[in-house]
Amino acid sequence: MRSSQLLFLFIILALQGCTHYTPPLSGPTANLRFVSLPGNKTEIHVLDDARCDSIPGSTIAVVGEALRNETGQGRSVGMPLSDLSSRTNASEITIRSGQAFAAQMKAAHGPGPSGAKWAYGKCSKRFVLNPKEGMNYEAQLEQYNGGCTLNIFRIGREAGTYVRRLADSDVTRCR
Repeated sequence: MRSSQLLFLFIILALQGCTHYTPPLSGPTANLRFVSLPGNKTEIHVLDDARCDSIPGSTIAVVGEALRNETGQGRSVGMPLSDLSSRTNASEITIRSGQAFAAQMKAAHGPGPSGAKWAYGKCSKRFVLNPKEGMNYEAQLEQYNGGCTLNIFRIGREAGTYVRRLADSDVTRCR
């Protein structure tokens, strides 16, 4: 089962043009999902060092279409999709746990809500995540009129339901 998940991940990343990121093939891992404004292109770059001030490296994902297959069913390397709306842009990767992972989410400008006389400005946010083994995380970039914000959530099961909670203890927010 694990090898089929890795093969699926390689195929998805190759189709999205994410050939510069190689997920860990062994050892402890965690899942990280990137979510952004529907209909807007967002690039995710790994940072060269696991520091806020490091130089952006290669593009590891491009979020720009819903994380759904042609039958409307969700696809993922390990996280539930029930909490995502069909309008959500999402991409998911597997990362090494137990060591810092730094990334930058960079969103293009996009049209405002229907009827609005303003547009979402482009924005960029960085973070450093210290993932715990077997955990599921979500980095959610939210654009609004005049800016954007980045929230990192830990997704877990409680009483049979998936719950998202801020993962502040595992995250360093960069300026």
